Amino acid sequence: MVKNKLIALIYRVIALVVISIGLARQFGFFHGYVSFYTFQFYTIQSNLLAIIMFVMLIPCTVNGLREGIRGSAVYFTRFRMVCSVNLLLTFFVFWLLLAPNLPIFYLLSIDNMLIHLIAPLLCLIDYILFSETGKLKYRDAYFTCIFPYIYSTSAIIAGYIGFNYGARFVSKKYLSSEIVGSYWVPRRAPYFFLDFDEIGATVLLYIAGLVVFLLLLGHAFYLLDKKMQKKHMLINGDTDIVNPPPTRLSKRMIGLLALVITVPALTLVIAFNFGDTVAEALGLANENKEYYFTQSILIDDAYESTYPFEVRNGLVFFTFDSFDKDITEFCTASTYFEHEHIADNGDRHVIIIGGALEYLGFAEYVWDNNGVFMMSFLAFHNTSTVDEFDASYYAGDWHITAENVFNPHPKY
Repeated sequence: MVKNKLIALIYRVIALVVISIGLARQFGFFHGYVSFYTFQFYTIQSNLLAIIMFVMLIPCTVNGLREGIRGSAVYFTRFRMVCSVNLLLTFFVFWLLLAPNLPIFYLLSIDNMLIHLIAPLLCLIDYILFSETGKLKYRDAYFTCIFPYIYSTSAIIAGYIGFNYGARFVSKKYLSSEIVGSYWVPRRAPYFFLDFDEIGATVLLYIAGLVVFLLLLGHAFYLLDKKMQKKHMLINGDTDIVNPPPTRLSKRMIGLLALVITVPALTLVIAFNFGDTVAEALGLANENKEYYFTQSILIDDAYESTYPFEVRNGLVFFTFDSFDKDITEFCTASTYFEHEHIADNGDRHVIIIGGALEYLGFAEYVWDNNGVFMMSFLAFHNTSTVDEFDASYYAGDWHITAENVFNPHPKY
């Protein structure tokens, strides 16, 4: 343990600033817009938990400095352990479950690193450097489940009463013909492993796995704390261990364990089997269960895209719908050309073209004739040297700006 309050203060101020910058970038403050759409994700809320922790620690550390630089800067050890475990959940779930399906440009971006790697490590390092042994209690291992349980339960309930966490594109064959139709289904959970619509009862297995992971990690922190305490006391000739590990579970701990396992399981089983029924009975059902696909004006029936522009002699021309307009000046790494088209059925289509010349891209956003957002997609013209996901990294941030201007559920 580091017994220097000044070092503790400097570390905690830096940690607070770094985590705050990470969240500010997620909310768009560094990208020219403000959107709190990302607040729905556990990552963002757990990072906010880390900010609360450091905001609590800094005044206490400053106050402790009045008694001298040397000495312990240990405060809220039990709360810090719970925060560390909850942030480690963010770390492991993202890098093990979500990262394999995400493009490399995003994984290596500063926006991702700040919230999924640096923030969890900052909390863990603070706990390691500025904690004393013997402060943890056995029940703290179970308290690590409280925040994730509240988050997952509230997220699932919100989905069943009408909140949409974006949308997913699915295809199905109509029973009356061989025609394959496609439509957009609103997501009713922020992550696939919480989405009953997508993976069914497998959600219960994921939840059980996360509960076991939290309990194992919480117990690991507790047992390591006791081991280090015992080692410290043997060195100092003291044999009285504070809060020793229980030789057997008391009735109270058995009840707590049963509560931790039973309540989440019961809630999830009810949501899986009766979620829609309960929501409808309470008048809270999501009326828009399916967003039927509105045909793109840039994608044909075979899902082949048509580029709405041509490059001639180093110039970019907008060529959609008999246009032949030079739009070179609008297409940069940070700006884009915008064209709006109203289809015969009243649907509104907005075509976006932007990016540097070697990484030109285009996007389309579609609303139906009632103004309901239906779909969007993004494509790039020159992907011969890098794949499409990496192309979006090299192309600049024009598509990020457009996504947050036009899409009610932005991807960035």
